[in-house]
Amino acid sequence: IIKPPTTQATLNMSACAAQAARLWKGIDDEFSNKCLEAAKNAYSAALKHPSMFAPLDEKVGGGAYGDDDAKDEFYWAACELYATTGDSQYYDDLKKSEYFLKLETSLKGGESLDTVGSFDWGHTAALGTLTVALNDEVFSKNDFTTASDNIIKASEYYLNLENNQGYGIPLAQSSVSTANSSKGYVWGSNSFVSDNSIVMAYAYMLSKDTKHLDGVVSGVDYLLGRNPMDYSYVTGYGSHAVEYPHHRYWSKQIDELFPKAPCGVLVGGPNSGMEDPWVQGSGWKKGEIAPQKSYLDNIEAWSVNECTINWNASLAWLVSFTASENGGITVGSTGKSLGITNNGGDGTSNDNSTYDEDKAETENKDKSKVNKDSSKNNEKSNDSKNNKFIIIITIVAGAIIALISIEVFFYKILKMKNNNGNNNANNNINNKNNSSENINNANDIGEMTAVSKNTAELGSANENSDNNSDSDSVSMSDNNTNSINNTNDSNC
Repeated sequence: IIKPPTTQATLNMSACAAQAARLWKGIDDEFSNKCLEAAKNAYSAALKHPSMFAPLDEKVGGGAYGDDDAKDEFYWAACELYATTGDSQYYDDLKKSEYFLKLETSLKGGESLDTVGSFDWGHTAALGTLTVALNDEVFSKNDFTTASDNIIKASEYYLNLENNQGYGIPLAQSSVSTANSSKGYVWGSNSFVSDNSIVMAYAYMLSKDTKHLDGVVSGVDYLLGRNPMDYSYVTGYGSHAVEYPHHRYWSKQIDELFPKAPCGVLVGGPNSGMEDPWVQGSGWKKGEIAPQKSYLDNIEAWSVNECTINWNASLAWLVSFTASENGGITVGSTGKSLGITNNGGDGTSNDNSTYDEDKAETENKDKSKVNKDSSKNNEKSNDSKNNKFIIIITIVAGAIIALISIEVFFYKILKMKNNNGNNNANNNINNKNNSSENINNANDIGEMTAVSKNTAELGSANENSDNNSDSDSVSMSDNNTNSINNTNDSNC
């Protein structure tokens, strides 16, 4: 979408146009004059509308790019216009700025809280001070010296960061974003490695102290693969380089009709914020992954694999400087001539291979038709496979049921046979028991008969005995009576 104009964007345009007027002067004077006129007009417009800020919460069509302070942009634009024109109006403006000749190492305001860096798209004051150091013929000696000293001081801060880290990079953890105050690496961390390395490059050019140059090389080494991910964050460079930056056109990973990114594209790199769904879907949790490990190479991972103009402009400047300090750029020393490509751009420009929408639409239709036919064939094949599978399952199930039925049949027969045998045995036992009972009954009868006989005999004997006793008793009684009577008679 087209967003409304802002004071910051207007001043950015003014600064770039003023610099372009210097660079093109003597090469294309007409264009140079056009750029200068545009720079002046834009600066004047910004003075009339100093507070047209980009909102921090406007995310329609892309990132918000919010900025609630234009003082840094005013300072940068004034520095560029003064370096180009020498007009005291612009010097008076830049001298009044709070950023005058400073080069900070911590970014605050807008979308940053305390980012370890000197400049980015939303913080441009350092660019003004760098311009002062580059144009000593325009600025006073005192201004030049102060600006140079501040640049060297900032570089030494970054050198100290490198010397105290395992991978030696000019970056440290900071608040992830305005919405996430936890510490880690911010979005586009690679760009800060590159930008901060540029500060060290300026320090080397101003001081000629090689420690600053070593610091620059250390930052470049990190970007080209000396990092915990073992990734070169520049497509096509290194034995293990990223391949799938987040891009609308270089999107072969999603659609085969589009190319992969050509060699030389810098991606944003590790980001502790993990804002995109792809990274979140990987199962990573914020705060659980080390900052330098918070990276995935996928076109959908836009919070870590985005590529931007300003990041790649920084890379272009940085590698150009590094190569120039190492004997210059040697054509054919890398890239396609050595067989190094990203299998999409072939190490060459994509300018002549524009996207043909009509061709793509036709190819997509043909591809869709092929996919549908293939899908139908697959469905038929799957149906046939499913039918065969059902038949096999049915046969196996029938066989199992038949086997179980046979086993049950034989089991019942054996059980019946066993039951018959048990019944016969039980009958024999009962017969034997009956015989025993009969014998016992007979014995009981015999015993009863004998007992009765004995009882009768005993009864007769007792009866005779009783009779004898009675006779004896009577006789004895009679005899006694007679004796008593005789006695009585005698006494009388």
